[in-house]
Amino acid sequence: MPQQPHTWTATTAQEALNILDAARKTIEAHMLALVPGDSSDRWKAQQDAPVHLTIALDDIALSEMVTARHAPRNGGAL
Repeated sequence: MPQQPHTWTATTAQEALNILDAARKTIEAHMLALVPGDSSDRWKAQQDAPVHLTIALDDIALSEMVTARHAPRNGGAL
């Protein structure tokens, strides 16, 4: 049976960070299996190893929270 691409969905910052880490570890595991041993040979192989990664990051709500958190109080009046 052919391999299927991984699809992950996150709805919180922590989930997103966990997914990014899982994706990185998955690629690293494949590279270790492809080129065991010498890390410099593995680094060279990574330069041409085919992987398709698309990230759509909607951080609008998070950015709005940051802006609101750091907005001047009292309408900016000192």
